[in-house]
Amino acid sequence: MPSTKIALAQILLKESNVCFNISQHLKMIVEAAKHDVRYLIFPELSLTGYMTSLAAYYTIDPKAFLAQENELSDLREAAKQYNMDIVVGAPVPTDMPESTNRLPAIGAITLQSNGEISIYRKMHLHAGEEAHYRAGKHYKQHHLQVGVDSIAIGQGICADTLCPEHIEYYSRHHSAAYMSGVSISQNGYISDSQKMLKYSSQYTMLVGVANNLGESNGLTGVGKSAFWYEGQTLACADDKTDSLIVATREDAKKSIWHGEVIPVHATWCGEYRTQEQDR
Repeated sequence: MPSTKIALAQILLKESNVCFNISQHLKMIVEAAKHDVRYLIFPELSLTGYMTSLAAYYTIDPKAFLAQENELSDLREAAKQYNMDIVVGAPVPTDMPESTNRLPAIGAITLQSNGEISIYRKMHLHAGEEAHYRAGKHYKQHHLQVGVDSIAIGQGICADTLCPEHIEYYSRHHSAAYMSGVSISQNGYISDSQKMLKYSSQYTMLVGVANNLGESNGLTGVGKSAFWYEGQTLACADDKTDSLIVATREDAKKSIWHGEVIPVHATWCGEYRTQEQDR
């Protein structure tokens, strides 16, 4: 039975600079592949940086990942090449097409290793976000295939994690892990991390949050992306370094996780090329 590796990508983001942010994603994906990571999650709104008033303008249609030879399709091709399920964040169209409200949702877009794409939309908005975003209505459980088995992962985004009923839903549906991309500043980190620690013990789930670095829309991400399990902190990044935080489960029957932090100092240079293009 192969080991299972799930990772959080902590990166510096630049608001509205999608090209720079994609380069940050590709850098972390390549690093994750070196460590045999199978599931990689990025912070909230990782492709655009955290934004409010510009959200509608920067809304990304998931169909853009299917286009040929653009930067978004590079991310999808990387997921296929490295056999990795990758979760990126962006404003996305609402899941209520009949609505005349044209506000986008805050989305977590999963680029699966088989080429398929799925979307989770943030269900619980922070105060003030409702003026720029529409809340999602549906939970999303991702099934990561590992050998002949699969691991159920409950997906959340930032403020979702502050609502106990959110993780309770995934616990009732037998999720082994609860993963969220977040945008947390220093002011909110202590209380939020204490909740995650409590969740990991209460629900006996691997809990992870991928936080950002840098300032977006007046919010400075404090980093400190971390994994918790059974009331213990497995691994926690610092507040200044691009990092890959990896949780590994060696034996599915024992369900014991351990964690490590891998600082990533490399920069992404040049055009992404698939193995097929290089032949």
